[in-house]
Amino acid sequence: MLTQRFCKGLPVLLAALLLLPAGAKAEDLVAVYNLARQNDPKFRAAESNYLAGLQKLPQARATLMPTLNARAARDRNDTETVTDAFIPGRPSGRFEFSSSEYSLSLSQPVYNGVVFAGLKQAKAEVRRAEAEYAAAGQDMMRRVAEAYFGLLAAQDSLDFARAEKRTIQRQLESAEGRLKVGLTTITDVHDARARYEIASAQEIEADNQLQDQREALRELIARAPGTLSRVGTAMPLVTPEPADIDQWVEQSVAQNYSLLAKREAAESAREEVKRLQAGHYPTLDLVGTRTRNDADGSITGTGIRSDNTVVGLQLNVPLYQGGLVSARTEEASHRFDAAQQELEASRRQIERSTRAAYLGVAGGAAKVTALLQAVTAGESALAAKTEGFAAGVNTNLEVLDASRDLFRAKRDLASARYDYLLNLLRLKLAAGTLSETDLVQINGWLQ
Repeated sequence: MLTQRFCKGLPVLLAALLLLPAGAKAEDLVAVYNLARQNDPKFRAAESNYLAGLQKLPQARATLMPTLNARAARDRNDTETVTDAFIPGRPSGRFEFSSSEYSLSLSQPVYNGVVFAGLKQAKAEVRRAEAEYAAAGQDMMRRVAEAYFGLLAAQDSLDFARAEKRTIQRQLESAEGRLKVGLTTITDVHDARARYEIASAQEIEADNQLQDQREALRELIARAPGTLSRVGTAMPLVTPEPADIDQWVEQSVAQNYSLLAKREAAESAREEVKRLQAGHYPTLDLVGTRTRNDADGSITGTGIRSDNTVVGLQLNVPLYQGGLVSARTEEASHRFDAAQQELEASRRQIERSTRAAYLGVAGGAAKVTALLQAVTAGESALAAKTEGFAAGVNTNLEVLDASRDLFRAKRDLASARYDYLLNLLRLKLAAGTLSETDLVQINGWLQ
């Protein structure tokens, strides 16, 4: 079953939860994922649709089974006859009596093209339901990770905005103090004040973004998120294995659950064409009837009881239905063509997203490394500019520029780490191999 591969990581996930320290306040990625699995309405709807889709097969099989019907009737008969001169000895008069009839009928399809095609179509629908459910589970992992790291990124942006604002405020106070003793110009003060106002506006914007990201995560877990575990500084930078983008694309085309669902949808549309075409074909059924008639009387005055058994083959040949079957078949053919085009569009989209995720992982590792060096260089530059400003070598503007560059580098570094992790998950999602085990692995990099 397709869902077996999707669920095989669940014991690992539960084991990771049991290893959480008692009284831990921060919610990690695994804890948030489990809340989303229980509360995300989109995933729960997919689960219900999956369970409903499984019923397609027993419904189709039922049409191949024998049909057995029982019938019982109890009647009151009131018969009146008159003498007929041409029929000597014919009884005349009024006769009242009760009668009962019991019948048991059986019908078994021998050949029915509509039923046989419907069974193949039902199997395709079940495979489609399994693929869609697995795809929904993997998509929920992606949405949880995006919301989780999106909230962390928003918190980082707010923290950096506040830190930059405090730094600018200190520089503004310093510039105002130096202006009073004639060590700087009014231009430096105005520039620092302008930057301070801009930093205040950026802080408000970052706070609004944080609230929006918090609501995005609440939407998944049905409650306000608490403090989240952050990505550790010792997070490893793994590279895709195999290190061949074409192999990842081939794997995605072969295993991606969303693409598998589209394939099964196209197969179901193909079988629908065959099912409707079979409306032109004859049907052959094995039929049997067992009937008992029990009358308390008759026109002759005596009761009658009879048992009758009929077994045979019944052939039905459709001749003309006003073109209904042809029109329905033509409609189904066009829908099959549409399903094939949707399948091709999905295949191309999966190829593009796979390549983008692969390049995101490969380039993301290099970007994180470069930004680490940029942060180190920015810290050194800020320290040098600060010392130079105290010695009168550098201006206040140069210190503010160095401070701004450092905070931007730190913010970009945090964002690059989150993008790198998300691209790892997106690559495995595209390849159809994303599982709870991957979340547990990333969860181990949090602190």
